[in-house]
Amino acid sequence: MQEIKDFRLYYNHTIHPELLRMESRRRRLVFLFFTAILLIIVLIGVGIYIDILPVTLFLLIPIGFYIAYLSYRIKKFINTFKPQIISLILDFIDDSINYGQLKYDAKLSVAKKDFEASQIFDRPNLFSGEDYISGKIGELQFEMAEVTATNTNSNKLINHIFHGVFLHCEIPKDVGSVLIIPKSNRQFMVKSIQKFCSKGSVNCTHLIDNAVFKNLFLVFASQDTDLSYVLSPKIQNALIDFRNTQHKDIFVSIIKNKINIAISEPDDILEPFILKTNLKFDLVKVFYDDISAMVNMISAFDENI
Repeated sequence: MQEIKDFRLYYNHTIHPELLRMESRRRRLVFLFFTAILLIIVLIGVGIYIDILPVTLFLLIPIGFYIAYLSYRIKKFINTFKPQIISLILDFIDDSINYGQLKYDAKLSVAKKDFEASQIFDRPNLFSGEDYISGKIGELQFEMAEVTATNTNSNKLINHIFHGVFLHCEIPKDVGSVLIIPKSNRQFMVKSIQKFCSKGSVNCTHLIDNAVFKNLFLVFASQDTDLSYVLSPKIQNALIDFRNTQHKDIFVSIIKNKINIAISEPDDILEPFILKTNLKFDLVKVFYDDISAMVNMISAFDENI
């Protein structure tokens, strides 16, 4: 994976010009939006002045059509923005050696059964996803998406399980079972840890030599787990770097021959603003950082095959 400075250069030459074009569209929408507000105020004033209800309602008809048109334009802008920017980000990533072409579909998602089979989180009652990305790194095929998983209890209260990016990948051999969670999240993951360890897995954090890694993460694994493969120095360093630089929660599980990685995100990624500018490097970098962290780890697993 190229360094962030290479991505910044790519952003300046390729992504920023596209953002400028989208910014022009956004400003036109803002102009139309405030024009609609002004027209509504004027027509309401005229209606109050003439005090004839049928005439007032008739004057509001064109405003209704105008608002419907504006809503269509805003929705089209939102639905177009993310796919165009994500496609450019993926073009940068899959130029790396050993990376196959990355494909994107805004409406698809990873399967709920794969999310549940990861054993990282509780089984959700409600599950949805979008921004599906699939591709190949070396010999490993993977898929990821931005997903939202929630539960509802008997009182109809919503319990948020996970919102963020979830990746699923299969490797060609069974390496056992392992669960890696941020140490700071232990109190929130008690149920998942207990369920995972109920099948014979134990806390193996003390077997890790890297003191920095042990300070940040907890590792639970079955007796047949090949820790030298599951937690190679490159994988440990990738997790450490992501945790220290991005300050986000990242979870990893491997169940036999299936790798699962989840990165929590409080907000929807790369959702465009309407009333303020989208010309921000950080807006794009958030998505790039998440994808980079995941594909770096998949690349590390591929090297160990």
